Amino acid sequence: YGILKALRMRLIPKEQRYLQAAEKAVKGVMENISEKGELQKVSFGTPVFDDIEEYKKIPLTSMPYGQSLALLALTEYLRTFL
Repeated sequence: YGILKALRMRLIPKEQRYLQAAEKAVKGVMENISEKGELQKVSFGTPVFDDIEEYKKIPLTSMPYGQSLALLALTEYLRTFL
């Protein structure tokens, strides 16, 4: 969402690296939307850990904040590229 908005608002240049990162992010979001329209594989929550392995153990599920961020990202994608 941040990269897409920054591109649209011309805060960052429309360079290939930013465009590719934005496309990759949107593709990842789209690939994880269920048939019911719900974004899957959202982190259950991210507390502060001392070890990177602990972050890998966080369950992935459908969380409300993930749904809203997906909507923001997809809306920004449409505004930026269409």
